[in-house]
Amino acid sequence: MAEKLLSLENYPPLDIFGANDINLRTIKELFPDLKFIVRGDIFKIVGEEKIINSFENYFDVILMHYEKFKKLNPNDLKGLMSEIAESYSKKASAADEVLVHG
Repeated sequence: MAEKLLSLENYPPLDIFGANDINLRTIKELFPDLKFIVRGDIFKIVGEEKIINSFENYFDVILMHYEKFKKLNPNDLKGLMSEIAESYSKKASAADEVLVHG
């Protein structure tokens, strides 16, 4: 098991994780194989390294969304996850295309 510590010192935890941790619960639903621990402005993620890396990319998108709109809710989190999945799908299908030059 790997672990990663992320600092949230520039972000209000209440805005990121939501009232009564509603956003954190949504994140846990989206990444059920990871364990999340929040202590002050430190966000600890425990799990398989590959899944942690995927989550870290997703969390960067969450923070960019927050910086732009100054709000987050569970629907935002699910929508961002869908956008990322769609983006990966498009990249994978583009990589599978074969170019034949005659």
